[in-house]
Amino acid sequence: MLFAVFQTGMVGYLESLTDPSYHSQILILTYPLIGNYGVPGSDRDEFGLLKWFESEKIHVAALIVSECTVKYSHWSACKSLHEWLVENEVPGIYGMHAVLRVSLTFVVILGIVSRTENTSDIIG
Repeated sequence: MLFAVFQTGMVGYLESLTDPSYHSQILILTYPLIGNYGVPGSDRDEFGLLKWFESEKIHVAALIVSECTVKYSHWSACKSLHEWLVENEVPGIYGMHAVLRVSLTFVVILGIVSRTENTSDIIG
């Protein structure tokens, strides 16, 4: 079973996709436009660290977005998000209905923050 996680950031889809903490999870990006700055090359800084990515590979199991830009526009881009996902065999789904359909299938787990040790009065 795969877990779906939501990421609400406005930028940083490259960093999110290569973040090891999302390993084998379905990543749902809630920002309405993803892919507009494409995917840059694997440039490294003076310390040998990747400039644009958190790690060497995509860690997510799949990507779901409401809208994906096909034509990217950024000076450092070498390819589109779609091309990068295909190269790395990572499935992607786009369209607002896809996000809504996935969102509605997950069970909401209720949580509580309390200063009391006895939560039965609160939940009751």
